[in-house]
Amino acid sequence: SKKERKAEERRKKEEELRRLKNLKRGEINRKLDEIKEMAGIKDLKAMGLSETDLDGDFDPAKFDAA
Repeated sequence: SKKERKAEERRKKEEELRRLKNLKRGEINRKLDEIKEMAGIKDLKAMGLSETDLDGDFDPAKFDAA
């Protein structure tokens, strides 16, 4: 039915979005690892970052407050 088809399309879009977000997160992590290696940094805290900074969604209000 039309309702089932719409639900399936929505599920596929959400699945694709999750896949793309994971690819982007992997790309960012690889770049950070490269930067850490070049700078001789051992952990994220030395860069002023935490795992929450990288795993959470971007919040413009928190960014503007900083």
